[in-house]
Amino acid sequence: MSTANFTTIRIDSLLDALVEALDAARVNAAADSRWITAIDTGADWLLQQEEISYDFASHALKVSSASRPDHAYVANGACQCEAFAKHSACWHRAAARLIRRALAIELGRTSPFALTAPTAPTAREAIDPSTGLPYEPTQAEAAFARRFISGKTAEEELLECFA
Repeated sequence: MSTANFTTIRIDSLLDALVEALDAARVNAAADSRWITAIDTGADWLLQQEEISYDFASHALKVSSASRPDHAYVANGACQCEAFAKHSACWHRAAARLIRRALAIELGRTSPFALTAPTAPTAREAIDPSTGLPYEPTQAEAAFARRFISGKTAEEELLECFA
């Protein structure tokens, strides 16, 4: 991962979505006990964190190594850990996937636009189905979309305003 741009995310802001993502992941992996264990371990680790570092562009999670304090793994579809090298279930990847799903769930609650849409929707996509009128995002949705697209945290945006 050459140019990762990690953003700090507070876990408490995603708790409900994380529980929903965990439930879905456990159902999807029900037939594979190794992945159930990896999912549960990843979820346990996430719930012990106050903040995580996540790169929206690559959907990568930075995870400090428990056995090597000076080392961190960057996990998305790949990881640098021994389990991944042995083609086994990796809890780092499971945690990254849980966060990706939780962010998609959370964004779905606040905006009609998909997590993977990096640009503004077309006029046809921006129609509010309940009214048939053009969708007008709230200030919070617009701010979240700007941060999502730029990869900046709310704190970084505020610091830019006062620079």
